[in-house]
Amino acid sequence: MPELNFTPEQRAAIDTRGSTVLVSAAAGSGKTRVLTERLMAYLTDAENPVDIDRFLVITYTRAAAAELRSRILDGIYARIASDPENRRLRRQVALCARAEIGTIHSFCADFLRANCAALALAPDFQVADAERCAALRAAALEHTLERAYTRIDTDKGFRLLADTVGGGRDDARLGELVLSLYDKMQCHARPAQWAQRQVDLLALTGVADAGATPWGRSLLARMQESAEHWCGVLEAQLDIMADEDMEWLMDIYGDSFSATADGLRALAYACNRSWDAAVTALQDVPFPRLGSTRKPPDPDVRDRVKAQRDAAKKAIQTLQKQINIPSAQALADLHATAPAMQALLALTLDFGAAYAAEKRRRSLVDFSDLEHMTAQLLTDDNGAPTELARQLSGRYTEIMVDEYQDVSEVQDLIFRAVSREGSNLFFVGDVKQSIYRFRLADPTIFLQKYAAYPMRGTQAPGEPRKLLLSKNFRSRAEILEAANDVFSLVMKKEAGELDYTQAEALVPGASFPEEGSPKVELHCLDLTAADDDTGDKTGAEAEFVAARIAELLNGGTFVTE
Repeated sequence: MPELNFTPEQRAAIDTRGSTVLVSAAAGSGKTRVLTERLMAYLTDAENPVDIDRFLVITYTRAAAAELRSRILDGIYARIASDPENRRLRRQVALCARAEIGTIHSFCADFLRANCAALALAPDFQVADAERCAALRAAALEHTLERAYTRIDTDKGFRLLADTVGGGRDDARLGELVLSLYDKMQCHARPAQWAQRQVDLLALTGVADAGATPWGRSLLARMQESAEHWCGVLEAQLDIMADEDMEWLMDIYGDSFSATADGLRALAYACNRSWDAAVTALQDVPFPRLGSTRKPPDPDVRDRVKAQRDAAKKAIQTLQKQINIPSAQALADLHATAPAMQALLALTLDFGAAYAAEKRRRSLVDFSDLEHMTAQLLTDDNGAPTELARQLSGRYTEIMVDEYQDVSEVQDLIFRAVSREGSNLFFVGDVKQSIYRFRLADPTIFLQKYAAYPMRGTQAPGEPRKLLLSKNFRSRAEILEAANDVFSLVMKKEAGELDYTQAEALVPGASFPEEGSPKVELHCLDLTAADDDTGDKTGAEAEFVAARIAELLNGGTFVTE
């Protein structure tokens, strides 16, 4: 068969063995090709070949799994064509049909059917569709609320919750809150344990400063990030104004920017001290009057600088309105609301039990059940693998997970449980493409490993390592340069948990014929007519894009296949 050409980075991702590997694969970097070739390398290893059914390969969709299986078969057939007498390769064709290549939910469903007795689950259980689940959830919620209201006179926490959320009108908002909290709890491997930890935190045992609570720490971190950001913006502008050509600008803004930057610096420092120190410093951030009022030589420059000051002022004023009470009052408020929050957690757990009972009576499970029941059998309450997990892990030479940036906590727990103590995991993903938080994906799982794992070649023996696939083979250099410019400006750690640096930048990997026409276009559409409910913004954009593509093709624009 013809020799396949791979970049050194792709070849490293294909051949690296001996520990967990995290591959950060940029868009268009050939990750599916790498996954396929990594499997083929195992299958055709001259000294220690491995059968295809010794791998667990998790993809995000069934379509992706079907494509990967098809590519593997193509690779096997290509090698058979070069070596027709190779019986082992022919055997892989048969094994490929039963190889575990699929979604996390298909893996969990197969696992639960094989181990249903351990959960007293009917072996013929069905996965309920969204419509059926919605009906069962509604019935379970109604029964849960009815039972809760029967004890409202004796349950002070629930009475406070009902009065606060329902506002004396109906329980629709309360029901929505329960469903929302229930859905969010499902990303945790042990939802009931997580709920109990929240109850313990709400007790505020031994807490003397509001900044020591999880909520206080979050708010202080937010204040500190904002203070450091705007302090940096103003100080950078002061550096520009220090130029002698900008003396007129310094006359207007110099004193005001300096005073504000000093206040922001003090705020950032105070956030590391205590809640009261931070609140005081926040309220004291000054925005003094501007200096010279003489006509500026360049009004446009003045207006741009003023816009920065106004943005900083607005951001700080928003924080000042939101965070303005002393620690003692904040803790008192938390104490006052704790019974209602504890009642909400208990109510949500009651709903979960009622919903589970409704499903069990009908031999139904939902997608969340597939994951949690699997995790229940594979791990103990501390997250350690069970004996069943250890037995299962012996089946797999390697666990490969595609689109790893979109896994949840419970899914990641399952992968680790069926691995050999975390030593045979191969993760591929790109946190820049994570868009499924609404489905409980947690990209911080990827980011934590990305930050902790050393680059390949710098790791100790047996230590996890990471590799970067940055070359893009789909788009022209001009397209990638434009994308990099935009992403470097808008993708920041405080907004998207990752700074878009040179390490994350897309690198051209393919050659294209030279063309004289521009490669990047920016079109702004007036969609004001589509602002009402009858307008179709998406349709208008699609029509414009389709027309522009047709225009380019009719004009002779070169397109690769």
